[in-house]
Amino acid sequence: MVFDSPAEEPKAKTVALPIQFARNADAITPESRPFVESVGQLLRRNETLRLVIEGHTDAKGSDSHNLVLSQRRAEAVKRFLVATHDIDPGRLITEGKGEAEPLIPADPLDARNRRVQFRVAAPTSVAAAPPRAAPAPKPQAPSAQAAAPTPAPHAPACGNGCRGAAGTGAKRPSGWKARDGAGAAGSTHRPRFQPG
Repeated sequence: MVFDSPAEEPKAKTVALPIQFARNADAITPESRPFVESVGQLLRRNETLRLVIEGHTDAKGSDSHNLVLSQRRAEAVKRFLVATHDIDPGRLITEGKGEAEPLIPADPLDARNRRVQFRVAAPTSVAAAPPRAAPAPKPQAPSAQAAAPTPAPHAPACGNGCRGAAGTGAKRPSGWKARDGAGAAGSTHRPRFQPG
């Protein structure tokens, strides 16, 4: 069927199969496995079909815990479909809904609210573009100030007893040595020195 405009396209329908979970668990129950199998067979027959897998919870527990648990439930179904039916993971999108959309609104604690349901994915929701990296800084023209030598990371009076960085020409009195052998050649930090 071809639609002349997006307004004519049908809204995505959600299919709620009885894919239930034990309380506070994300393992697919043996009773639910045949329903997940039927979704896998449907996906194998229709290789262009893409689905959103929605995970849901009942209202027991905190909102944040339920949101994470619902996402884990959706991911468990996705892993099963990928492993058992060799479905391309790019065809499956997972969403955790938490307790926000109960199947039984009159009883948010009802076990039937702990479920996974499916809806047909919108064409753009599967191939979302990855986030772009921040642009690299533009190189700047050298200036007279940039040609000046860079100061040592620790000035002679840094508070740590630093005697300056290697190569800065900082002098130590003769007969002094570094504590614990620190301040080896090439180090940018010279520790406190004490008489030997």
